[in-house]
Amino acid sequence: MPSLTRAKLMRAEARSDQARDRLLRTIDEIRARLHPSALAVTAQDELRAVAAVAICKAATVARRHPAKVIGGSLLAIAIALWMPLRRRKRRKQPDPATRV
Repeated sequence: MPSLTRAKLMRAEARSDQARDRLLRTIDEIRARLHPSALAVTAQDELRAVAAVAICKAATVARRHPAKVIGGSLLAIAIALWMPLRRRKRRKQPDPATRV
């Protein structure tokens, strides 16, 4: 009977060692994933994937509604060009308090 107990104890110790090894490997893997450079690489990969999907969707919309895309693009360009001109006009106007 003691040999059965000893055998069970040895199996339990072996399982314990295996579990400890798995736990240590998991901890090492988590540390590697949480390293700042690994996080940066993961973020870049995810950003590239999201950008690729957005570009594909934009291309699909542009193919379906070219007039809307052209109109929106022209509006964005007009606003981008108008803002600097507006700022220049404000600078060139004389201050009413300095008029005599």
